[in-house]
Amino acid sequence: MENSFYVGISRQSVLQDQMDLIANNIANINTPGYRAQNMVFEEYLTKAQNNGKGLDNTDDRVSMVTPYGQFQSTAPGPVEHTGNPLDVALNGPGYLGVQTPQGIMYTRAGNFQINAKGELVTGTGQIVAGKSGGALVIPKDARQVTISSDGTVATDKGAVGQLMVSEFANEQDLDPAGNGLYKLSANATSTAGPALNTKVVQGSLEGSNVQAITETTRMIDVLREYQATQNMLQTEHDRETTMIQQLSKVY
Repeated sequence: MENSFYVGISRQSVLQDQMDLIANNIANINTPGYRAQNMVFEEYLTKAQNNGKGLDNTDDRVSMVTPYGQFQSTAPGPVEHTGNPLDVALNGPGYLGVQTPQGIMYTRAGNFQINAKGELVTGTGQIVAGKSGGALVIPKDARQVTISSDGTVATDKGAVGQLMVSEFANEQDLDPAGNGLYKLSANATSTAGPALNTKVVQGSLEGSNVQAITETTRMIDVLREYQATQNMLQTEHDRETTMIQQLSKVY
């Protein structure tokens, strides 16, 4: 296979990854607290397939493209007042702690509920972590729940605890883990710190920061680039076919 085919296929491969990411963004356009994800690519050099030598007999390299990773848009989503006392939004860069089998993870989705045990849980059923890491249990006979700006949870029966709200010096250290959760990257340069610039707003909910028009435009651009690469590969295929036909003629 000629080098141009390898380059084209590598380009189509990363375009497919980018399309999958854009499609996931659009699918989460109504997910509370969702942050839009973006792809990052890098150059990948490999030996050419023509014996790996250029005209000057030095190693010939072919430049391809490969996924490097992804980053999230840290712009806050729109905040809507719901009036539900179990809904909270974060005014600031902080994240809410959530208990998972893999340890504490983080979310911006504050659409909380109360499970059968009286524990405060996320919309997908994970236990909301208190400041010390434990669960926040609402008394079964409680009639009113209040959540203050510092995350303190109380009922008409007394104080329950305080939400774990953490901030990160670099929000890109958080990797998406599904279900609206983010986990600290293995290569993180920052750790979870106290919420110095974040306030909890009860009765409100932060929506997704995905911009539908922007993502649709990106999807069209990726599709056009994929088609252009396909046309290039087809042209190269036709050129080689013609060359073989001409060279194989018997005169």
